Amino acid sequence: MEQYQKALKSGERSYHSHVSKGLYPYPPALEEVLPDYLRYNTESLGVIQIPAEQMVGTTTSGRKTAFAPNFMPLLPSNTEFAAKWAELCRSHEKDGIWEPVKAYEYMNHYYVTEGNKRVSVLKFFQAPTIPAFVTRILPPKDDSLENRLYYEYLDFSRLTGIHDLMLSRLGDYPLLLRRLGADPDMAWTEEERRDFRSFTLRFTQAYHQTGGDKLPITAGDAMLVYLKIYQPYSEHKEKIIANLQKDLSRIWDNILLRCQNNSAALLMEPSSEPKRSFLERILPSSSPTLKVAFLHSGTAENSHWTYCHELGRAYLEQTFGDQLNTSMYDGLTAETADSAIRAAIDDGNTILFTTAAGLIEPSLMAAIDHPEIKILNCSLNCSHRYIRTYYGRMYEAMFLTGAIAGVVSPTGRIGYAVDFPTYGRIADINAFAIGARMVNPRAVIDLQWFPTDSWDPAPFYTNNDTVFLMGPENHDPGKAPGPYGLYRVADDRSLIDIAMPMWHWGRFYERLIRSTLNGSWKQDDVDGTYKALNYWWGLSSNIVDVITSRKFYADTDKLIRLLRQSIIQGTFDPFTGPLYSQNGTLQVKADQKLSPVEIITMDWLCENISGSIPRPEDFPPHLQQIVRLQGIGSYEQQWQQQMHSSH
Repeated sequence: MEQYQKALKSGERSYHSHVSKGLYPYPPALEEVLPDYLRYNTESLGVIQIPAEQMVGTTTSGRKTAFAPNFMPLLPSNTEFAAKWAELCRSHEKDGIWEPVKAYEYMNHYYVTEGNKRVSVLKFFQAPTIPAFVTRILPPKDDSLENRLYYEYLDFSRLTGIHDLMLSRLGDYPLLLRRLGADPDMAWTEEERRDFRSFTLRFTQAYHQTGGDKLPITAGDAMLVYLKIYQPYSEHKEKIIANLQKDLSRIWDNILLRCQNNSAALLMEPSSEPKRSFLERILPSSSPTLKVAFLHSGTAENSHWTYCHELGRAYLEQTFGDQLNTSMYDGLTAETADSAIRAAIDDGNTILFTTAAGLIEPSLMAAIDHPEIKILNCSLNCSHRYIRTYYGRMYEAMFLTGAIAGVVSPTGRIGYAVDFPTYGRIADINAFAIGARMVNPRAVIDLQWFPTDSWDPAPFYTNNDTVFLMGPENHDPGKAPGPYGLYRVADDRSLIDIAMPMWHWGRFYERLIRSTLNGSWKQDDVDGTYKALNYWWGLSSNIVDVITSRKFYADTDKLIRLLRQSIIQGTFDPFTGPLYSQNGTLQVKADQKLSPVEIITMDWLCENISGSIPRPEDFPPHLQQIVRLQGIGSYEQQWQQQMHSSH
């Protein structure tokens, strides 16, 4: 009865707290939440262990007033109810309560049908789980976010046999399966289920002991963050709780990042240089030579992407002279990237640029191990606190290139060749199409995908009477010069260059290096809050641009310079509505503009584009990982839900 008195006081506090806040002061009843629940389809789950916090209410409203919302008792201690509760308490302290209660599960919440007092006693003793014979109520499918998330949970639960791992965002359950290395269409073996349940229990305990019980995200949400960094799952699934705690402590900033809705910031323009004091301006400054390493997945001989970044590295050396030393590590693979990054750090480099999205995972692990090193990855889908990412708003240059194509094309039929549907790439294609149609209402873009080392322009103009082509942004060094940029097809089928969108990585790197020298690197850190930082600069920063050939028309050049200046000054945005997609859907209303995140993650094509967006499985196996990592339509698009703020 002493325990009952403690439980009663806890129940009274919970009751009065809810009343003072205008909240319902009893556990919810399923028959009130879902009055016709007996008409729904059901399935039996048998006896399972329910997380105690998910046991939220009773099935009927008959006995609900005996309990507060926390399931602690409210009836006086001289009642029969109190005596039975106290007897259950004595039984639990002696032998434990093993007899399962009966409950319904509806939308991840459990409602007791039989065994209310057992639930109350187990919650009083802070039991993590409650054994229950569970009947699941299946709601009809609809398009609501809650319903879609629930059916993702059902698919995950039936596959894994795990009923108590809660995730918060749509797409998280399939994403977790990918990080577990599981086939979404193949049921797990009993051994796999047992191993994962054991890992889940250990991870949940480690998460709460590290401070997770004070955070607004579930242990499942934290596990998703953990497995994004610590891969593969097979190498970490047997870790003991103490080691999992150490891992979580190392990546705790990323856990906190997941807690915030505005957890990522797009830095659209370079920060201004912080003001220096009078003494700082007049006294000479001397600083040690800065050592900067560039790490590439390709080589300058076989990759135009790597070649352009190497030009940027050369630009840095010319610009800074003796102030800076650079080194280069190229041809990296998933197997060699870790050792190359370690070597770069051991060589004394304090700033590392990893220039391919595929290098983001080894970059992240190195940043966690070496917080004193500044590591930046060239990609657009980063939401990690420990590294920063950088990329250019190439769609601005592509809009100008499309306007050029629209002006000079006599038929309005324009070919467009592209490799992968990665983040930002769809925006490039759409911006090109918008630019072409702005100056030529008849403009139609014939889109084709060439996920290979070279592309063949012949199918464009032989099959579709296309006379202008937009090919890759640059040609691969070490190969015979081929068509790239914007070309016109001459009568003899030769290709005449017109314009080329370009990156100026040297200027990008110069700005980033200067930010570390003048202190604006810390200024970018958004007041020390837990945000991931993503540099996304454009025409106004001279990071992207368009070069036109000497064969270009002078009058059209004036138009392009006018459009360019309007974008730089912010008086014009290519993605201002009205804009329609291929199926006639209004994607952007008149006089409205897409947000930066909507531009980066857009998964639709403008109405004047002939073609479609391929799926990852449409590519050869060795290229599918690139598309899955950085591709439109992948579950990694959950990043867009985090990146609400731009800076």
